[in-house]
Parts: sequence; structure tokens; C-alpha cells
Amino acid sequence: MKANKIKYPQYETYIELCKTKTEAEIADIMQVNRRTVRRYKEKTGIKTKPSKLTNKTPEEWLQHFNNTYDTLIAKRVYSEKNRVKVEIVCTKCGTQWSTRISDKMSNKTKCITCDKGNHGNLYSFENVQKRLDTIETGRWKLIKYGNYSKRNSIIQCTKCNHQTQVMLSEWFIRPHSCRNCEIGSYGEYIVATILKTNNIPYKREYVVEFPDRIGRIDFVTDTLAIEYNGEQHYDTSSIFYSKRINETYNMKRQWALQNGYQFIELNGRDATEIYKQIVDQSGLKLTEPTADDFAHHNTSIVKVLHFLETHTKAETAKHFNISENRIYKFVQLNGYENVREWRKTHKFTQN
Repeated sequence: MKANKIKYPQYETYIELCKTKTEAEIADIMQVNRRTVRRYKEKTGIKTKPSKLTNKTPEEWLQHFNNTYDTLIAKRVYSEKNRVKVEIVCTKCGTQWSTRISDKMSNKTKCITCDKGNHGNLYSFENVQKRLDTIETGRWKLIKYGNYSKRNSIIQCTKCNHQTQVMLSEWFIRPHSCRNCEIGSYGEYIVATILKTNNIPYKREYVVEFPDRIGRIDFVTDTLAIEYNGEQHYDTSSIFYSKRINETYNMKRQWALQNGYQFIELNGRDATEIYKQIVDQSGLKLTEPTADDFAHHNTSIVKVLHFLETHTKAETAKHFNISENRIYKFVQLNGYENVREWRKTHKFTQN
């Protein structure tokens, strides 16, 4: 893909950073994982700056490692499955092990035996819960602890008791908000409000386990399995598009039908369109939400608009980590044509 045809702003940011930053540095700056950076690389055809250690010989790797650590010695460097690994010996306790060398290596690397002895099992259930408390005390409860680096642990939001399946290694790098009680996608807000307005109980992010992966259905009621589809299902040029996503989507559809659910597929871009899609596909007689319903059932919308009363649209978007277009849609859901019309009845007093 040529630079002058880039469709998404993420690509433009990536291309600019490629001039001076490595893959790991770009991931840190853009607050994404390195797999996402590799997708940017694949879509744009533009490579990142080579890491400092990429082209080193085994002897240079050894010298670099031994100059970095005082109590750890690198015995040898070798290749295994296209990865460069180093065999390490701790001079304190004599423990010997191997690990992958990367450009992220720093003096944070510690002996697997000495560090465990000083700090206990860093990945025990109790210590993982303590780490969750450092994000926000009492907000997140660890329900199930699977593999630290796989998406098979379950945490619970104590505000709404919603449970979600996460990869803890990602969660601690970039903590997520609760998708049940915090700001989520615009379409999912509308779906949630339609269900709440009609007193239909539902479960959010319903986890379905398949042999080779985990699937999550946006909304599951007693009779319906509802999926709100974003651009990743249709736009092959999107950075979020992948064959695996669509494979998982088809597996979720099949699971729903086999387990007696109606599978509802939504792609509407406004409240009325989404409401009609649910009614047409489900055959249910539902009440269409009013502007008051959206304000009543979505506390996050109320929070956003309340903040907007004393801040600019740009400040509000930055504070809640949402786009200005999302704010525009929230204002529309509350019965106003645009932010300017909304401000006529909501006094703007900038702090």
C-alpha cells in the first residue's frame, strides 16, 4: 500500500515513527502490542528502524549481555526456531537457564531462582490479584487464573459484576475499562439501551470456548445471541481485518444456532436502523428507545455530556479516550442535531 493512499490515521503515525523508531519503541509510543505493529508493517509495506541488536554476531550478543548484567553470565548464544536465545548462568546461586534475546533486554532481567526466592511466586493467584489492585483498588477481582500469557484468565468488575476473559500480560501493560459499565462502541451502546428499555436481561461479552480459540459474543439473552459488527468484518483494508476474526465469527454463529439461540447480526449506524434490524431478525415486538431512555440507561453518556458542559469537545474526547465524532453521536442520541444546538440549552462554563 502506498503512503499517499493510506486510509487510517494509525498508518500515518506508524509511517512517521518508522523513520527513527524500532518496532518495540513504536509499540510503546502507540500503546499497542508488537503484533499490531507488524500488521501496520504488512499493510503499509514500510519497515521499522532495525533494532540495535538485530544484526549482531553471536560474539557481539555475548559481549552486549555480559556488559549489561553484573550477576548473570551468558555462556553461549544460539538459534532455535528462528529465534536467538542465550544460555544464562547466575553467579549467585548457579542456576542455569535459556531465554530469548531481544532489543527489549535491559537490567530488569533477573535470575529465575533468586528473584522467586526474594519476591515469592510473581505469578501466583494472590500476587496477580495484588497487581490488579494497583490498577484501581477493589475494582477488579480475579475469578479464574489460567496462563499468564494466554487469554484464559477471568476477571470481574466489582461495579457491575461483569466478567471478562483476558490475557493478563496484555492487561497489565494497558489496563482496559469494563465494557459493561464504561464507554464501549457506539453500536453496542445502542443495543444495550434497546434491551434495557424492553427489560430484557442479557450477558455482555459471553465467552464461548472452541478447541483452538476463545470467542466472545457481544450480547446473549435467553433466546438471542447478538453480534454488532465493526469494520473488521467488511473492510479488508482495515488494520483490524483478519481471516481469523471472520473464522471465529462463523464459529460463534454456528455455536448459537446449535444451542437454540437466534443469531442476530447488526451493522446499523444509527439507533433507528439498529432497532429495526433487531425487530426484523428476532420477530419480537420491541419499544424503540427515546432520547430519555438513552440518558437513563447509559450512565457513561451522562458522564460525557456532563463533562462537556465545562470543557471543550476536544478536551472531553481526550479525557474519556473517545473520538469527537462519538461525542457528536451522543449528543444526537439525546435529541440534538449537533453540539452547537446542545449548548443552547446547556450553559458552557469552561474551567
